[in-house]
Amino acid sequence: AYHKRSEGAAVFKTGGGKLRERIYSNYCKRIKRSDGIMDRLSLLVKAKETAEYFTDKKFKYSQGVANSWAGAKKKKVSNCASYVCYCLQQLGILKPGQLFYCNRNGTVIYKGAGTKTAISKRYRLIKVNKLPRDYKNKLKPGDICFYRLHTNIFAGVNDDNKMVWWDAGKASTNTKKAGGTYKKIHRVINGNQKILYVLRWKG
Repeated sequence: AYHKRSEGAAVFKTGGGKLRERIYSNYCKRIKRSDGIMDRLSLLVKAKETAEYFTDKKFKYSQGVANSWAGAKKKKVSNCASYVCYCLQQLGILKPGQLFYCNRNGTVIYKGAGTKTAISKRYRLIKVNKLPRDYKNKLKPGDICFYRLHTNIFAGVNDDNKMVWWDAGKASTNTKKAGGTYKKIHRVINGNQKILYVLRWKG
């Protein structure tokens, strides 16, 4: 179901475009335990659940997003960064009103009181400044990747050794434009934009 790289990072295998449900189901059970156990792969579970909710409820891409998951469910809009933040809010890592994104200057912006502190408790920010293909062997599933004006989550590699992402950018919609309806958030991306920073789970 997955293999291990030399550095010991588990990498999900998603052959044929279909997720290996058993793996995600196991992690779903873990994050629902009463002891609150959570690890870097918990984000992948929540990313899958949230992506399915987006497509089921016909969410659209927009810059006019709500600052909370509760608000998002009412407005039914999102963008790349807010999708990641909504996942983190559902996990309890961020609170409603706490968001982040990477601006056109390549600076990570934290919105809402205490957002940077909340993220820093669970994640460390790593400077990368490399194309995804050049950083492929160092990426770990669950890494949150920042680019200029874009944010996504690295999911792993598929059976063709291609990088797969949880990505709620415009390209994941039916029109590939603002206002488009989300169609495929879990997908292979051969990006030519440099990853500027990675948020990686501590531990």
